[in-house]
Amino acid sequence: MSLRWRSLASRSRVGSAGDADRRWQPDECVKLLVGNPDLTRLTIIKRELSHATAAWMTRFLELDGLDALFGALDAYSGQASFQDAVLQLHCVECLRALMNARTGLDHIVSQPRYTRKLAEGEL
Repeated sequence: MSLRWRSLASRSRVGSAGDADRRWQPDECVKLLVGNPDLTRLTIIKRELSHATAAWMTRFLELDGLDALFGALDAYSGQASFQDAVLQLHCVECLRALMNARTGLDHIVSQPRYTRKLAEGEL
């Protein structure tokens, strides 16, 4: 892990640099999305979604993780700052990681409200 990443992780509200290396449970990731998650939290969530098992992903979705992710994305959508644009991009990358998993894609396709949001670009 780079010195820069350790410095960023140690200053985050998530905790110490060791938190960035550990595996996070679905309920913990959903909690990280509550409110306005920062870059460190979104990076953790993206990593977990990218490496999730089907069981992990199913639990994340059962806990309304996708709604929390869309909520975070929506919170940054009305902002015009560069920082918020970066956070929006990380939210979209989390959605991409979720949709790259068969479980996540099946969940989105089976829910008309999500497919409508994606089709209309209401992210």
